[in-house]
Amino acid sequence: MCLLRSCRLSQTSISPSIMKDRHVGLTIRDSHFMLGDFPFLILAGTIHYFRVPKEYWRDSLLKLKACGFNTVTT
Repeated sequence: MCLLRSCRLSQTSISPSIMKDRHVGLTIRDSHFMLGDFPFLILAGTIHYFRVPKEYWRDSLLKLKACGFNTVTT
């Protein structure tokens, strides 16, 4: 198992720059997630919306985004 700080991640693996022009959603090829023709690494964070007052949802989501997460679970 690889710790995040010891892995070398390319920006393409996290968020492909051509995402706006894609026509195919998230798929699986072999044992990898693909977004269009690009490998996609899911980095997920969790927000328990029922524990966070609604007026703080936007701030919480922006903080997850600032930390590099590209997926949110609830």
